[in-house]
Amino acid sequence: MAQELAAVTFKEYALQDGNTLEATQSMLESGAVRSFPLNDQEILLRQLHQTARAYVADYQQQSGASTPVGASS
Repeated sequence: MAQELAAVTFKEYALQDGNTLEATQSMLESGAVRSFPLNDQEILLRQLHQTARAYVADYQQQSGASTPVGASS
């Protein structure tokens, strides 16, 4: 019963999050809105990726690796 409840709850959250993606994409493509604020989770995720890129770049510089970090900002 607990596993079924967890699966249903997860599916419901995924559907709620995914429901706004099409509207957001349409808004961005229309050009009517040029900017919108990020919520806390998006800002934290951006910081995580920025920090990870910095760690990889530092490691590559110290180890002499010539392959650049391939992630975009």
